[in-house]
Amino acid sequence: MHVSNTYPLNNYTNYQFIDDDTSSFIVCIFIKNRSNKVSFTYAVTDLTKQHTHTYHLELWQINLDTIVDIIKVLQEAYISLKGIGIGLCGSVHEGIIKNCEFQSLIHVPLESILQEKFNTKVLVENEMNLIAYGVYLEQNDLGDATIVVVSFDKNKYPRSGLVENGSPHVASKEVFSESYFLPSGFSNNRIHERSTAVIQASDAVISMVPKLQPKKVVVTGDLLCKADVKDIIMNCSNNIPQLMIPEVIFRENLDQSYKIGLMERTMELIEL
Repeated sequence: MHVSNTYPLNNYTNYQFIDDDTSSFIVCIFIKNRSNKVSFTYAVTDLTKQHTHTYHLELWQINLDTIVDIIKVLQEAYISLKGIGIGLCGSVHEGIIKNCEFQSLIHVPLESILQEKFNTKVLVENEMNLIAYGVYLEQNDLGDATIVVVSFDKNKYPRSGLVENGSPHVASKEVFSESYFLPSGFSNNRIHERSTAVIQASDAVISMVPKLQPKKVVVTGDLLCKADVKDIIMNCSNNIPQLMIPEVIFRENLDQSYKIGLMERTMELIEL
């Protein structure tokens, strides 16, 4: 089993690979940038979703070779690999990473490269759209509703994800940004203060109503808290009719929604 020397996979004691060629699996990889390290979490699940194994690595860097090496290890361990799903922070169009926190992945046609190397279906998507889809799936009563997730983290640009009319947002050539439907200027300014985040979250909700008419807006990020929802709704009521204001909720941790969204999108891909 080949393992790159840049990260000692064999030293991780929580690896309990199985060798069962009667089962089929998908691999979902969640990539995040945290405290100058790359958080690399991946879940392997069978097609019934009854058996899921989750593993985590923290790396100093990430590039195409890193991703390929780890998938090679997983492919050897889980014989029948039917699909690969990858979520990351950034803009993705047709499997090509257009903008990303990881410079080494920008402009890399990750989807097509992995499809060719592993002869399986591959999905590459930005994490905000995957989180939004996970939030949607966690609810049983949303039907064909539109929901939006907006994130405001310190020293970062505002980001957003969309489920439109009950379907996960798929980027077009013109629209693949994480902030394309937020008010003008949002994507050009990092946020540093909590008060600014509350104002911008309010402006974001106000701007969405005429364009998207969302049923629910989830706000998140370390610059916001549950108490801010009241101020956001109050700011909205000063600008749009009360009946048009969507349900606004705060969620501190959306990791589970992210996992659900990526796993379901990957499952849907292999069923096509």
